Order: sequence, then C-alpha cells, then structure tokens
Amino acid sequence: MSAKLGDIAEPDHEEDSIRMYLTIFFILLVLLILTVAAYEIDFSKMEVGGVYLTFLNTAIALTIAGVKALLVMLFFMHLRHASKLVWVVAAAGFVWLTIMVTFTFSDYLSRRMISENTKEPLSIVAPVASSELGH
Repeated sequence: MSAKLGDIAEPDHEEDSIRMYLTIFFILLVLLILTVAAYEIDFSKMEVGGVYLTFLNTAIALTIAGVKALLVMLFFMHLRHASKLVWVVAAAGFVWLTIMVTFTFSDYLSRRMISENTKEPLSIVAPVASSELGH
C-alpha cells in the first residue's frame, strides 16, 4: 500500500508495557529515597587527605537528579524510540543545562574571593597598609 500525501509515518517500535512503566516508577522512588538519604549525611564534616568534602552532598544530589531525568526522558517521554534528530535536540538541552549550572556554581564559589563580600579579610586578599596608599 502506498502512502498518501499528508499521512504521518509512525516509527516501527513495540508498545511499552505497563510493567515497564511501573518498574521505572519504582526505580524513581528508590532514587528519591537515596536522594533523601544523601541529604541526611553531612559530608562537609568528613575529611580525606586534609580536604573537607563540602561539595559531595551537591555532587551526589545532582548525579541522582541527572539519572532520574534521564530515566524520565528515555521511558516516559519515549526518547529511546525517537529519531536521531530528537536525540540531538535533547543532547543540546543537556549541554545547555550543564553550561548554566557551571556558570551558577562558578559564581557561587567565587563570591568569597571579593573582600567586600566577607566580614574578615581572607588570605587571598592581602590587606593594604595605609603607608602604601600614600597617607
């Protein structure tokens, strides 16, 4: 049978079962519980090799959130059955999200480097003696 003008070609793929949706749903619930458990553990007080792990709570939460987003995109948004062009658009969205999160964290982490934003001077910013100013 030939396709007529205006017909939309459906991709050939199997229908997803309700069992698969329920499995992904329960995996998402387990990841939610892992996120709450990771929140309860305070990694900022842990020290490894003289370095405090203050960033670890955020890194774990973002990793779990990324896995959950990927599961939702693949299974509930049917991205795994989509064409390559849809994959490129979805990947571009993730690249843009990564850029925005990177800029946000770089701004947040660099705020203590400016002496006006702190109550006491840091070792990075040397205090200027009044004799150096010409007074």
